[in-house]
This record gives sequence, structure tokens and C-alpha cells, in this order.
Amino acid sequence: MRRKEIHKAARDRIRECKWDELGDLTVGGMAMEIGVSTPHLSRAFKREEGCTLQEYLINAKMEVAFWVLLRFPEYTVKEMARKLGYESTSRFIRVFKKENGSTPGNIRERGKRCKERD
Repeated sequence: MRRKEIHKAARDRIRECKWDELGDLTVGGMAMEIGVSTPHLSRAFKREEGCTLQEYLINAKMEVAFWVLLRFPEYTVKEMARKLGYESTSRFIRVFKKENGSTPGNIRERGKRCKERD
């Protein structure tokens, strides 16, 4: 399999996932699905995308978390963290804040205020 095909297969696998299935995705698992070694997948992805597959996966999870926070208030941060593959809610919050510049609670609160103004 060529590098571009490997990259596309991994990127498509992440994009096709339902939000609550992202937590089950791992780089090793994707490598097995695609039929290449984990190091080969990681190298191919980084060369094509410019970031590691792990970074790309984390970014995808945080984008989804942002969306879920604003649209589905029935999910607690703890539930969302678990569904996205984080055993520790505090770890999830740290990663979320690093990626989005604010905590999940602050994002959810801002979303509520915006809805109230509409």
C-alpha cells in the first residue's frame, strides 16, 4: 500500500466514526485494520498530514467534544470523557483546554448564554 493510500485510509477511518466510537480507536488498531505495521502507518501519516496520527486523533476527539458540549447538554463531562476514550476526566479536561483554550464547563456555559440571547 502506498503512503497516500495509507494516510487516506487512516484519515477516513477517523472521519467515518460516530462520535461515541472515537474512544475505541487506537493507532495500533487502525494499523491492523489497514494491514500495515503501526510504525509504518505512523510514518506515512506524518509525512502526508504534517502531524502524527495520534495528534490528529486527539484533535478529532476534541472537535467532537466541543460539538457535543454545545448540542447535547444531557451528557456530563465525565460521560463524554469516557466515551471519547479517557479514563480520567481530569486528563480529558486538560487535553480539551489545551486544544480549545478553555475548559469544557466554560464552553458549555458560553453556549448556554448564546442560546439565551437568541
